[in-house]
Amino acid sequence: MPNDKENISTLQYMQKYYQEQYMILQQSIEESYNYINEMKDTQLSIKEINKISSKEILNPIGTNSYITTKTDNINSIIMGVGAGIYVEKDIDEAKEFIEKTITTHNEFIKKLIKNKEDLEHALVDIATNLDKLSHEKEGE
Repeated sequence: MPNDKENISTLQYMQKYYQEQYMILQQSIEESYNYINEMKDTQLSIKEINKISSKEILNPIGTNSYITTKTDNINSIIMGVGAGIYVEKDIDEAKEFIEKTITTHNEFIKKLIKNKEDLEHALVDIATNLDKLSHEKEGE
């Protein structure tokens, strides 16, 4: 049977591991929210795309560099779908893709938040057990 010193050491290890996992989850949640915000900006741009049809716009060509281009009738958009793959979608397909992506990421965030809450509870339990073992050790 492990002694109190071994139990404390194990709990401290678990505490450190869970804290690291907690930080990773927090970062993933923040990155997912940022991605959703970018997708919502894209969604708004697509909604208003007819306002730039047949007009001159600035088109990025690299770091803080742009060229002026004139748009023709905009019927499709080239969109990144992941893994460096881009596909051409018509406006309605693009809107649907973005809506599905936002929904999927919101569901993912809910799972991350649930996992983060589970870790919070585990960390509280570990802290309680560490405190209990420390007081028992002091009482010896």
